[in-house]
Amino acid sequence: MKTFHRATALVATALLATSLAACSHSNPSNDKESASAQATDSASTGKATQGDQQTTVAAQPAPDGYQTVTAPTTNLSFAVPGDWEVLTGDDLKDDQKIEEIANRSGNDPDQIRQLLSGLELQAMATQPDDNNFAENANVAPVQGVTALPTEDVMAQQIKLQGGTPGEYSTSQTSLGEVAILTYTLSTQAGEGQGAVIAAPTKNGGWAAITVMTMDASRTQELTETITSTLS
Repeated sequence: MKTFHRATALVATALLATSLAACSHSNPSNDKESASAQATDSASTGKATQGDQQTTVAAQPAPDGYQTVTAPTTNLSFAVPGDWEVLTGDDLKDDQKIEEIANRSGNDPDQIRQLLSGLELQAMATQPDDNNFAENANVAPVQGVTALPTEDVMAQQIKLQGGTPGEYSTSQTSLGEVAILTYTLSTQAGEGQGAVIAAPTKNGGWAAITVMTMDASRTQELTETITSTLS
């Protein structure tokens, strides 16, 4: 039976969840500097936040051929392809579903549970692409982040996880401003083309949404759809 690389895809989510969490656990030698920067940012953020609220855009409906998915804890909703399989933390209790995923991906069920345990939601193609890789998007809540992550912070953590940072950008969504960093990551299927979206949540927290495919233009397409439909 032909298997595809589901486990590899999950690495990208763990990568950014770890990256953003690290934003709030800086090196002690830099704490004063970071605190000063945060204070300055907070002062400007108060003004920026008001501006952001004025410049937020309405979430677009899911395009044809797409479905809207919702992460149960952060309550983030966005569109992914309609034929993708969607898993949440509740599915970890479904032994049959976990067994099916393990069989398709060629992994042990316990490994699948471990990989999924840090995720709030995973949406993944049920059929692999030409590289035998399953396109995917994932959501992981992030603790300790209080402001939009900078390019340096996100890029540094990507590098620590073995990835190569690409282009950093920001975008206005219905929830406010999000930060996006593209990156590449070596996988069993080849050079993965990823994007990380750092997004504010409705409850005042932050979450990491990761996207990975084997084609940069496809990753960009999915990322733009997610940000435009984010609510």
